[in-house]
Amino acid sequence: MNWFGLVVLAVAVLAGGTFFLRHAWRRWRERREERRQFRDRLRGIRQAVEAFEKAQDFDEQIRLLADVVRDCSQGLRFFPEQAAIMHIARHCDDERRKLAQHWAVTESTRLMALMEESTNLRSKAGRANQVVQSLKVISRLLFPHEKITNAMHAVTHYQEALEGVLELPEEQCAEVAEGARTLLEPYFRIVAELRSENEELARIPWAGEEIRRTLARLEKV
Repeated sequence: MNWFGLVVLAVAVLAGGTFFLRHAWRRWRERREERRQFRDRLRGIRQAVEAFEKAQDFDEQIRLLADVVRDCSQGLRFFPEQAAIMHIARHCDDERRKLAQHWAVTESTRLMALMEESTNLRSKAGRANQVVQSLKVISRLLFPHEKITNAMHAVTHYQEALEGVLELPEEQCAEVAEGARTLLEPYFRIVAELRSENEELARIPWAGEEIRRTLARLEKV
């Protein structure tokens, strides 16, 4: 090979080496930023878990669990090979569903008791609407949840029936309203089933310690 060829080869090797070094340097900086973002998400998860364990308000508990699931999804995007982070998300989603279903039963039962205590039909219809709204909140949180949706529909039909009764002559209202109460039978049956499910779910402990162990492993990445 002549000198010209050697020079050309040397330039090509140098250019290739420079390109490789630049690519490696850029990838190293990207990876460092991804690691920083990943650790930020882990820090957010740890803080949310600790706050959840201290929280007493239902809405606050649900928000904190949703924050953990969101941070887990974002963390996985930065480090797809660290799929263990999604075990944390599953634990928190299971806990969210358990809390929401428990709240659906206790809150709708409380409101239903107030509705049944009402003697005024218009007030009874308003209380029924409150039951519907409480179930609608949980239906959105747990969608799809066939039992809660069906319970909500049963109370909705009862509320609509009461509103129709209010249009009848006064002497007919009491008898027709009592007959409409059969529309609530699916609600009471479903609530009884959910209450039994909740008793089983209550035996499953919160996975806080397991989550902390997973976080400790991931923080070493």
